[in-house]
Amino acid sequence: MALSSVFSGYFVAIRRVPVGASVQVLTQLLKILLTVLFLPAENGLSTESAISRLCLASTLSEIVGAIVLLFFYLLFLPRGEGTEKEKYRPLVPLLSITLPLAFPAYTRQALLTLEHSMIPRRLLKHEGATMGSALADYGALHGMALPLLLYPLSPLSSFSSLLVPEFAELKSTNDRAKMGSIASRALSYTLSYASVICVFLFVFGEEISNLIYHTPTASTHLFVLAPIVPLMYLDHVTDAILKGIGEHVYSMWVNITDSLLSIVLLYFLLPHLGIFGYAVVIIVMEGYNFLLSILRLRRRVRLSFSLTSSFVYPMLCAMASSLLTVHLFHLNGSTTPYFFFFLKVIFFVAIFLLFYKAKGLIMRKKLSPR
Repeated sequence: MALSSVFSGYFVAIRRVPVGASVQVLTQLLKILLTVLFLPAENGLSTESAISRLCLASTLSEIVGAIVLLFFYLLFLPRGEGTEKEKYRPLVPLLSITLPLAFPAYTRQALLTLEHSMIPRRLLKHEGATMGSALADYGALHGMALPLLLYPLSPLSSFSSLLVPEFAELKSTNDRAKMGSIASRALSYTLSYASVICVFLFVFGEEISNLIYHTPTASTHLFVLAPIVPLMYLDHVTDAILKGIGEHVYSMWVNITDSLLSIVLLYFLLPHLGIFGYAVVIIVMEGYNFLLSILRLRRRVRLSFSLTSSFVYPMLCAMASSLLTVHLFHLNGSTTPYFFFFLKVIFFVAIFLLFYKAKGLIMRKKLSPR
């Protein structure tokens, strides 16, 4: 996994992000395939044996992924010769980035470990809670609802990875006008995309939970957490831009304070609010993280985009298309078959694009000379 991270970073640096992204997809597909093969349909395995097989599937898929990345690395590696001094010259600037990041990264990881190990214990303090219910609530929110929120972030991850070398190059030439233009467009597109995902998860959360997990358990958490999707996705892209302009250490310290405050809030809220307290902490800390990041970015880069066209209009179009979809496709909830839900998604996207394109046509007519 360490080598895979280095290789993936290399492909980002040489602007071949699709290579690293494709191998990540391959790794995930292989992990799914091995999981299906290692876990038989009949329920004859002990919990320990099942977990061991899951670990083995994960390990084998990561090994294969690293080997494939190594192959592509050797394929794209420049063949130019250089002196020993030239070969090791990048070591100093490399260490100037990695060493300041190392300690905060390890600190944040330790805090995250403490946070996730503390949550079930603090949930036990909630009235009427048992160890089984505490672990079930934690698993439903962290293991079922959050992955559904983060899955649509995957395309943005590849997109934001491209922003890091782009802004690093612009910073070296001090092209502030272009930095502001690209940052504004990136945040505008991200906000529009996140607004649509927010509405989709809020409206169809119960069906998605039933289709994927065969239980509506995750739907309640989706309803609560869906409104923070725009902040979550914007923060992800903002962090990528900050890394590109050399603010990676600042971002890491923001993440550390985020973890510290999360631990404090979870400690006091979970005994009183239960699993809902965890959702409150996620919402509050996403807002905190994004606020600090966007304020820092505004100090370094001039941002200019319209909230009306980037947020309000896409949100209204998504709401209108979702209402039409729900009223025209009467089969909803836990009874929705997979193919029927697929048709609903296609219809939702088509109607949304129709409404969204209509705005562009109207604006062009208003602006066109008579």
